[in-house]
Amino acid sequence: MRRSKGNHRAIWLRHLVKIREYGGPTTPEAVAEIGPGDALGIGIAALLSGARRHFTLDIVPGADSVDRRASRVFVQAVKER
Repeated sequence: MRRSKGNHRAIWLRHLVKIREYGGPTTPEAVAEIGPGDALGIGIAALLSGARRHFTLDIVPGADSVDRRASRVFVQAVKER
């Protein structure tokens, strides 16, 4: 599935709705994402909505293309919430 840049939050919220429908927690302790490529938007949405950890699993190293400085700024912002 190809994801456009603007809908990561909407996708994450749809996942939370489904999790709730099946009796799961709406604020999971950890989130694992399979095949995110260089798109970290769903993981960011998960962290901002209360998940404490986010793991990505991908056969292609996509995170290498993520700006390291932007990643550090984001991590600091999440820690301060």
